[in-house]
Amino acid sequence: MKKYIITYHLRNKEKNYDSFYDTIKTNMPEYRHVLEDLWFVKSDKTANEIVHLLLPHLYFGPLRADSIFVAEINAENVEGLIGKSHWSFITDKEEEKDEEKMD
Repeated sequence: MKKYIITYHLRNKEKNYDSFYDTIKTNMPEYRHVLEDLWFVKSDKTANEIVHLLLPHLYFGPLRADSIFVAEINAENVEGLIGKSHWSFITDKEEEKDEEKMD
């Protein structure tokens, strides 16, 4: 299975985005909700397939449209301040980080 990062900007304050989140949870065999607008997922799908799976749950009306970005994670070239469980998810091993800033 490949590992992906999904990040987005959901701009319509009037729209209920529960179906967007539920689609991630029910269609990705494994996932972590890392930051408010960022998920790590594992999937056999391509980035293109993941985007197209989520598009029906986004807003594209007359106001500013939502945005989404999906990319495969290269675990050999990543860095950041996130919890150990998130590091384990993308590297498939326990990482020793000096500080755990976010969970």
